[in-house]
Amino acid sequence: MKGSQAMNDPLVKNGEELLTTGTAAEGEITSAPETALDPGATPEETPIISLRKVSKTYNAGTAKEVKVLKGINLDIYPGEVVVLVGPSGCGKSTLLRSMNLIAPPDTGSITFKGKTWSNSQIDFFDFKARKAEAQALAQWRMSMGMVFQSFNLFPHKTVLQNAMIGPLRAKNINRDQAERLARAGLKKVGMDQKADFFPSALSGGQKQRVAIARALAMEPDVMLFDEATSALDPELRIDILEEMKQLAAEGMTMIVVTHELAFAREVGSRVIFMESGQIAEDGPAKETIDNPTHPRFIEFLRALHH
Repeated sequence: MKGSQAMNDPLVKNGEELLTTGTAAEGEITSAPETALDPGATPEETPIISLRKVSKTYNAGTAKEVKVLKGINLDIYPGEVVVLVGPSGCGKSTLLRSMNLIAPPDTGSITFKGKTWSNSQIDFFDFKARKAEAQALAQWRMSMGMVFQSFNLFPHKTVLQNAMIGPLRAKNINRDQAERLARAGLKKVGMDQKADFFPSALSGGQKQRVAIARALAMEPDVMLFDEATSALDPELRIDILEEMKQLAAEGMTMIVVTHELAFAREVGSRVIFMESGQIAEDGPAKETIDNPTHPRFIEFLRALHH
């Protein structure tokens, strides 16, 4: 799938993945070679996500060509809270969307839980291979929950029904099982008492909590947050950040795009500053924010404080 085609993926709607099986993005998911990881590493030492030479270009070959990601190498370890910061257009959101293959890279590879995606072509008429690839892609996305800036709740469905959609469509379970998962997710974010409400009766912060619960109902191994608080008023933003802190405290692996430096400093394991599609600085969150070394990161932090 190339740049402008990404949003036409049948697994994507209004910028958000529909958690169903469907046509796979172009590329191939295979078992990672055993040599890719240190055979003596413990689970905590083995990355849950590894990116190697990941690049992404939009509108390639045209006057509007933009190289959004340039040869990204990155390892994310279980239980880490990795915070991505940087100026608008530096590639933060695209990096998240590449990880869960909403916007698959043009080149490079991504390894997630022992499976590696690479941009190789599958014969269009090899229906068996394409079906297997679609199933592998759906499983990949199910294991990587994503929360967007916009809530994208179905207005005609209740809070509970919105939270049940993913498990029902993607996990191939019955309604009772899906409801249990949905209610557990809603309870975790303090929305279990609003299960029968419709989105129109909720505040922006409550809608975002439902979006988080919907992602949690899929029982993901990793949570991706793409500017999840930027559309909220300050008081509501604090509430959502508290929910995210709780998830971090419970050991959830999280990758967070945000400008909330206080959150990054307090909760983040690492902070990554991106500039022009590349990782310019990467280090322990508190130390790196307090003592940045890259000139552009220093300038960026200074601008945020004014």
